[in-house]
Amino acid sequence: MSESLPNSQVEELSELAAELSKGIPALAAASGGLEEMDYEDMSWVPDPVDAGPEFRRSKGLDVVGSLFSLYESKEVWIKEVQTILSARLLQDGEYDFEKEVRTVELLKLRFGDSATQSADIMLKDVSDSKRVDAVIREVQRLLPRNNVATDFHAKILSRLYWPQIKQETFIPPQPIQHIMTSYQQGFEQLKKKRKIDWMMTVGRVEIELELEDRMVVIPDATPAQAAVIYAFNDNDQDEEDDEPKAMAYEQLLQELNMSEETLHTALSFWIEKEVLVQLSPRVFTVLETLDSTPGTPRLHEQQQHNEEVDRIEEERTRERAVIEQFVIGMLTNGGAMPTERISMMLGMLVPGGFRWSVEELGEFLLEMKENRKIETTGQGWRVV
Repeated sequence: MSESLPNSQVEELSELAAELSKGIPALAAASGGLEEMDYEDMSWVPDPVDAGPEFRRSKGLDVVGSLFSLYESKEVWIKEVQTILSARLLQDGEYDFEKEVRTVELLKLRFGDSATQSADIMLKDVSDSKRVDAVIREVQRLLPRNNVATDFHAKILSRLYWPQIKQETFIPPQPIQHIMTSYQQGFEQLKKKRKIDWMMTVGRVEIELELEDRMVVIPDATPAQAAVIYAFNDNDQDEEDDEPKAMAYEQLLQELNMSEETLHTALSFWIEKEVLVQLSPRVFTVLETLDSTPGTPRLHEQQQHNEEVDRIEEERTRERAVIEQFVIGMLTNGGAMPTERISMMLGMLVPGGFRWSVEELGEFLLEMKENRKIETTGQGWRVV
């Protein structure tokens, strides 16, 4: 199973590798990391007249090194990189990660083997999973069941070496239960005295729904979302009953053994996709045709909506304060930088990830300029 990752974070590890290689001359020359060799850099400006031969190389090294200094210890920074690496390795069904391997090797050169032990094991887990998954699928003959087309894959993780992942259990669709049971039996036969502990919150499901007037394809649904929509499967209903299956909120909680928070989030997802509709308070059904939407109350009452808006605004205020601290730290230690470079560095180093677009960051930098905290120069932004 895998976890989806925002597109803005997919390339962060390769960008980090490029920055790290600037601090390692032997690798920089081979990887194109030296800025003076980048003939496609449209923001290039001449070196100062008194610049030494190592001017650009030392500048790159100083920026990365000074950013490390923003953390109290290198362990904090390494853990943040491992979190990004974890999400990348679990993002899709692929098993080959050349960019990620290169990044870990560069981290190893900078921090030593001991600092990257967990990252090495994470990469080994993914590599081993490719072989184990292929063997289990072949031996157990994992085929679709009950007319539900499935192509089931799993990655086997060494729990102690991966970042902590939120655990929650619920009952998956019956066809998937059969496959998971067969998969677990195959694993226990292959790996004696070991067993699988399924992580239900970490996964990606491609769903194709055939409704009366349309097809709905969701390429990256969560396992919880898949379990909820499958609960509305009406294959067992009488053929004479043309009405879509209706489910009460309490009934879904009991059948799926799912937490209220997770169920609420999944129902909201399918309502937003116009696949489910609320018939009455806490009763839901499938919206087979788009022109049959009843005038029913929304899942979120106005009070809940206002509370959610207030919570989001509070989180954004805290986030802006953190971003401002990092921007000032980068510009103080690394000198003037353009907006695009600031965005890239924030993407690598902000705890929890940096999800702003370049345009949003540009507007934020303009606000900092109005507050006389930074200013613009020919080379980009700098501290006043």
